[in-house]
Amino acid sequence: MIVGITGPAGAGKSTTSHLLAEHAMRLSVPLQVLPLDAFFRLSSRARKEWLAEGERIGGQELARRSDMTTWWDFDRLVDVINRLRRMEVVHLYNIYNREDGGDLTGELTIDLHGGGILVVEGVAVAHLRAQGLVDILIYVETREDIRRVRLLQRDGDRRRGVEAEKRWRLTQAFEQRYFAEYKRLADFRLNNDNE
Repeated sequence: MIVGITGPAGAGKSTTSHLLAEHAMRLSVPLQVLPLDAFFRLSSRARKEWLAEGERIGGQELARRSDMTTWWDFDRLVDVINRLRRMEVVHLYNIYNREDGGDLTGELTIDLHGGGILVVEGVAVAHLRAQGLVDILIYVETREDIRRVRLLQRDGDRRRGVEAEKRWRLTQAFEQRYFAEYKRLADFRLNNDNE
C-alpha cells in the first residue's frame, strides 16, 4: 500500500510520517518513508542561485522557476514508485540532505520485499493521487501562523530576515495554487495546530 502525506510547508507532514511509522512498528507492520525532498533537482544553494537568476531575467522565466513543481524530478519519483510496486530494492544517491545544509549528499535505500506500507511525504505529492500512484492521500493542515513559526525555527540557521520572508511568500503563492487544485483528492484530513 502506498500512502501519500501532503500539506503546506510546516504543517507537520514529516512528524505525521514518523508517528505513523512508530505506530506501524508497534503493530509489526513494515513501513518506510520516501520523502519528496529526495527528488530535489538542485541543492539548496544551487536552487537559491537559480531563483535569483530568474528574478534578474523576470517575466515567464521567473514564473517558471517560482513554480515549485519544477524543483523536483517527478519522472524519477514515478519511476521509483513503479519499481517499488514491482518489489525492487531502490537505492537513491545524491539526494537532499538537510543535515548537510541542503546539499545533495544523502542516500536512502527502500526495500519493500516484505510488503507493508510506503509513505510518500511532501508538499507536492497530492497530484500523485490523481495519477493513481498513491492508494490513500492524507492532507495535514495547520494554521498559517503556526506553520510560519515552525519554518522559521527549522530553517533559521539558513534563512533570516528578507530571505526568509521572500521564501515564505514564494512557498505560500505556490501552495495556494497547488492545493486549490489538488487538496480535494485527500481521503483524510488531519489538523495539526498543536504548537
